[in-house]
Amino acid sequence: MSMTNNPITHIPQFQSKYIAEELWEIVELARQDFDQCIEVIKSLDRKSLIRLYWNYISVQANFLYEPYRIEDYSDGLNDNIGHWIVSQGKEFCNRVLNDPRLVPRLEDLDGNFDLEPRIVSEISNVYEERYNRRVPQVDDYKDEFWDIIDLGIESIKKLVETVNNLSREELLEFIHIYEKAMKKFEKGFIRSLSRHNIDLKNLDYSVRDISKWVVAQGREDYCDYEENILRDYHVPVDLSDPKMTILDVLVQECEKRYYNYPSDEFWKIITLIQQNFNQFSKEVEQMRREEFIQFANDLYSKAIPTLNDSVKVYYQDLDFNIAEIEYWVIAQGREFYAKIIANSNSIPKNKIEEIEESHPEIQLLYKAIEVIYAEYENRYDEGLEYEIE
Repeated sequence: MSMTNNPITHIPQFQSKYIAEELWEIVELARQDFDQCIEVIKSLDRKSLIRLYWNYISVQANFLYEPYRIEDYSDGLNDNIGHWIVSQGKEFCNRVLNDPRLVPRLEDLDGNFDLEPRIVSEISNVYEERYNRRVPQVDDYKDEFWDIIDLGIESIKKLVETVNNLSREELLEFIHIYEKAMKKFEKGFIRSLSRHNIDLKNLDYSVRDISKWVVAQGREDYCDYEENILRDYHVPVDLSDPKMTILDVLVQECEKRYYNYPSDEFWKIITLIQQNFNQFSKEVEQMRREEFIQFANDLYSKAIPTLNDSVKVYYQDLDFNIAEIEYWVIAQGREFYAKIIANSNSIPKNKIEEIEESHPEIQLLYKAIEVIYAEYENRYDEGLEYEIE
């Protein structure tokens, strides 16, 4: 099967800014002294090796597809000719990219050439020998995002210190990337469970917790799990792993700095409502007066008004009851709520129109609010009120 559609546009944007002199310096050094080139490659750290590898591949991959591929050659031969073109250096490679007619045929090279992908093979060898694994697959997420994850892996304290200095745009972007990476893994994981006839109900942890843990392991492990998940759905999740709090650190900093967010205690109650309503009912009986008031303030003075402003603007062209959307979003929990506040259009419009008051999660939240208000009124013989902020 020949490859005709060039996917080079799908090379992640974060790679393009690095396709500069560092790749071509390595290529030029290999042309002059390959042994010295090997020594330079061996001196590179992990991130530099990954970056160099994928910079090389992102250039070489062009020559596998139209208009550069030679149709009467095999994919393997086109691949090797692509390696040869890159190995000739920046100037020659750019000339060919600008004029596909310059792609050489074997007879043009007079047999005096080396088609072996020596540079990229050496990068792979160095990486595998040093780290006992293959170079991780390219992904769609910025280096800076994985740097944040690496900080969390090294020290949650250092992560907190760094997050404190991030701009609002960076915070929101990193939260969005984390969620995007989770969603991508979740899709593969669910397909794998289906392939192995595993029921979601039989898992020890939720799919969201599993995907949250996988992203927190860093780029290499994330890519390995994503690549292998269809073959093996087993993921050694440890919810006590401190790295599980990386996303929480980002979300909480965003909440603290930019939004009038409900308290931690409020979100604990919301989570308990959805997970174990009977236990929630028992805990309501133990609530103190100030805790009732705090819940009412969190719900009606913080959670709903903040959400109202965000959702109403984006979905104003739709015919829907905003209260239903607000209660549904709150019922999803803290992380989902924070994501919607940060990016309200992340709920598809067709989903918005499907959400009705009869939705089970909305009804469960309504029921929980009734339990809280009834317990307060029975105990204190007065209605539960909240403060308008």
